[in-house]
Amino acid sequence: MSKEKFAKLRENIGQDSVTAILLEKLRGEADRHLNEAVCQYEIPDGIRLLETSKRIQRRVAALAMAYNIFGDEKYAQAFKRQLLKWVIQTDIPKSWNGPGSAWRTIECGLRLLGSWQIAFDGFRRSPSLDDVTLLLMISSMHRQTTHLINNPTGGNWLMMENTLPLTGPDSMER
Repeated sequence: MSKEKFAKLRENIGQDSVTAILLEKLRGEADRHLNEAVCQYEIPDGIRLLETSKRIQRRVAALAMAYNIFGDEKYAQAFKRQLLKWVIQTDIPKSWNGPGSAWRTIECGLRLLGSWQIAFDGFRRSPSLDDVTLLLMISSMHRQTTHLINNPTGGNWLMMENTLPLTGPDSMER
């Protein structure tokens, strides 16, 4: 979402009851995520990680949207805590495409296409995310991208694996 669209949303807070209701729902969701533990890549139904992936996507998107609309650093700080804990605790296991692995190629593709792009774009100008944090995120995105390039699978997973990050020189501006 562009800076202009976020500015328009901020302008409309309080002017439009539907917008106000939706924005308060967003604020409530983001506030619930402030102190949550880092999501673990687990198989809640014993079959697949889809629900865990969706939960993480929603969490990151809510924090990034709330930060960009309301401008409160608490959302950026919550994302930073989540990101750093995830980067520190997550390394490529020997069984990287095994059940429950955060490094399954489909998980990397979903992360890089969705929540990490939203987060990078949404938080990169936050004073709460210092250069070291941003570099750790970019480094992790690079590792995941390299992992995808080196380990393509096939079928419908290949579609997600080919959603490599779109970050480039233009998006690296502070």
